[in-house]
Amino acid sequence: SKVPGSKHAVLEYEVLEEKEGRALLKIQLKTGRHHQIRVQMANIGCPLVGDRKYNSEYQEYRGNLELALCSSRLSFRHPETGKKMDFSVKPRGAGFIL
Repeated sequence: SKVPGSKHAVLEYEVLEEKEGRALLKIQLKTGRHHQIRVQMANIGCPLVGDRKYNSEYQEYRGNLELALCSSRLSFRHPETGKKMDFSVKPRGAGFIL
């Protein structure tokens, strides 16, 4: 159902691994909206670990906690040279074997 004033937001995801009621996902954004991954995953019943805003399990948590979200690859064209810039990092933590 469309929320009044909301913007079109699309992403694709693939489950890479499941363990102890949690899943490691590869997510590819097709649009770039504010909090898009967090909102869309919460709306399908898969809120992110450590997300105090969209995961009710962590809303009252007051300790030091990281949001389980990592941009593992970022690509864009340099605004002056037009050269393709490509950056990647291997995600860490969450107890998953990557």
